[in-house]
Amino acid sequence: MDLKTKELLAISAAYAGNCERCLRYHIQHGLEAGLTEKEILIAVRIADRVKQTANSFLDDVVSQATKESPIPEANADGGGDRDGG
Repeated sequence: MDLKTKELLAISAAYAGNCERCLRYHIQHGLEAGLTEKEILIAVRIADRVKQTANSFLDDVVSQATKESPIPEANADGGGDRDGG
């Protein structure tokens, strides 16, 4: 596997894993290896779609388990309901 491909994979993995430090590192090294900005953006878009799909499935699991749909937003103070949840 060539270096550009490895860096594209690393960029996608870093984005999907929410690792800002890793993402910055691999974007820089990817550019140095010859990646274009467009190639990097495509890799990030792919990773984002994977994350969104996974989150959607997890939301469905929680909704099914709690018989709630959609998942309610938490209060601004980070708490749940007024009973301390």
